[in-house]
Amino acid sequence: MKCNIIYNLSYCVHEIPEPGGLSKFGQYKKKLITDSSKKSLVQKSKLASPQYQHFYKEHQKAKRQSDFSVRAKKAVIMSKSKIFEKLTRKLNLLAKKFFWLQIQQSTKCRSGRRYSDEEKLIALSIFKQSPKSYKFLQKIFVLPSKCTINRMIQNVCIETGINAQIFASLKKEKKYCSIIFDELAVEPALYYDNYKDNISGFIEFYKKVPEFADHGLVFMIRGAVYRWQQPICFYFCQGSTRAIYLKAIIEKVTLELIRAGLFPVAFINDTIKIQAHNMNVIFDPPHLMKGLRNNFLTKDIILDGKISKWRDIIDVYLTDCKQTEIRLLHKLNDEHVIPEKNKKMKVNY
Repeated sequence: MKCNIIYNLSYCVHEIPEPGGLSKFGQYKKKLITDSSKKSLVQKSKLASPQYQHFYKEHQKAKRQSDFSVRAKKAVIMSKSKIFEKLTRKLNLLAKKFFWLQIQQSTKCRSGRRYSDEEKLIALSIFKQSPKSYKFLQKIFVLPSKCTINRMIQNVCIETGINAQIFASLKKEKKYCSIIFDELAVEPALYYDNYKDNISGFIEFYKKVPEFADHGLVFMIRGAVYRWQQPICFYFCQGSTRAIYLKAIIEKVTLELIRAGLFPVAFINDTIKIQAHNMNVIFDPPHLMKGLRNNFLTKDIILDGKISKWRDIIDVYLTDCKQTEIRLLHKLNDEHVIPEKNKKMKVNY
């Protein structure tokens, strides 16, 4: 009991120098304070009284806060110093923010790192280009985890139909654009979003219909002068979209773009005219080539009195395959040439 009281007082009472030198109590306390083993102190703290354990936790908390405030002050001083400005003078804005991210977060543990919205957007742009490359870069640089990026995306409200947030963020100085839309097949299924308490997977145009959707209709705009693109809206449908719905959606999208200050100059479909706003027709070249290829599989081409057949391409391919050492058409395979193995809906075949 007596030893326990002395042990507790040695950490709670300030040292008072004695005129005749240190007493046994002072020497014992000095020995405990000057103990360099942190692990030993932690083990001893677990054997101490509850009052001392409380003081020990408060001391560690104050020490961590002090260390963080010191690092923060040093970081602010460094960011405003001439050395940092000189190092980042020739860097663009994104590179400068990325460089500052590495300096600021490299000394922290993974669970203690906090990222700003701009830093998360930089990480999202890298992750969008290639998830595998992002996973590799995480081993070299300090970057937010995949869960952090997903949590940020979940806070963005994106639903079917016209999204006002997307139209408000469009840059008005790059106003000349073309409208593109296409349908893509999706697997019929239901998905429950526990954050928004919403079930998706049904047909959704202007209202939700209790039928499974197997296609998605996506609209996108692309710059006619500058190189940029932006998806603007999407819908869930079943099979091909009916003409009456498609016409109404096209008119609504075009009017919203005009109200947002953009100027649509082309549309990938038949010629249309919406409220005295004319747009030109531009057919998608890859799909035109795909349609020509699919017709050439079953039909012949007559040009200048000469007949071309798909059988000629097959004969050339089979002859080239017999050359085991050096092939001239080494990039071709059966899926490109043999009609039974050809994927007719793929543009790259």
